[in-house]
Amino acid sequence: MVHPNCLDLDPQDGDLELFEELELQFGFVPTQEKVGNWLTLGDVYATLQAEIAMGRDGACPSLRSFNLLRTALMANKTARWELRVETFLDGLTDGRPARFLDRLGKQTGLQMPRSRFAAAGKIGSFVFLIGFFGSIVSAIVSQWQAALWLLLPLVTGIGLMWTDKGRWPPGITTLGDLAARVAALNHEKLGQVRDLPDTLWQRLTAIVAEQSELSPNEMRPDTLLFAPRKGLRTG
Repeated sequence: MVHPNCLDLDPQDGDLELFEELELQFGFVPTQEKVGNWLTLGDVYATLQAEIAMGRDGACPSLRSFNLLRTALMANKTARWELRVETFLDGLTDGRPARFLDRLGKQTGLQMPRSRFAAAGKIGSFVFLIGFFGSIVSAIVSQWQAALWLLLPLVTGIGLMWTDKGRWPPGITTLGDLAARVAALNHEKLGQVRDLPDTLWQRLTAIVAEQSELSPNEMRPDTLLFAPRKGLRTG
């Protein structure tokens, strides 16, 4: 069972992906001295706050993000009157969030939040793994007939994942939510703003949300990075 106030990052990959994103978005270079004692999201925030210079001015990324998204949607023949901050995303799509986000990413050149598998995709990934590893084991022990039969779940799993419509990332239901998350993920591309504490926290939680099932609104300074059974791996 996952701790309710925990990002539950994967200790094998989650720390590396987090470090890579922090370096990309903030220019933060992780070292054992800097990150060795990280336990909570508040620890990460405090380190970034101490590392990053305050007082930068410039254009507002959230506004630029919203305008770029609106321009792309208008090019897709979406009526202008529908495109407001409070517009629900479900009304702008054909029921396929994954395809919608992929298309917007290509049109705007911006990083979009990651769409997660819906029920069909989750089942498909499980069935695919059964078929994939089962086929390998059967081939190793020369059970060729079994290996051929296991191609069926493998292909079925691929089909389910391919047809999966995806679901919206946690905490994103409106166009305004999407614009704010995209702005946080593309801060340097969209223009620098004053890194006040609230802005820094918003950027950090948006980045971390890409690797967790928690939405940014659910994250707190005492939110654990890893479940109690896991530990932070650094090197």
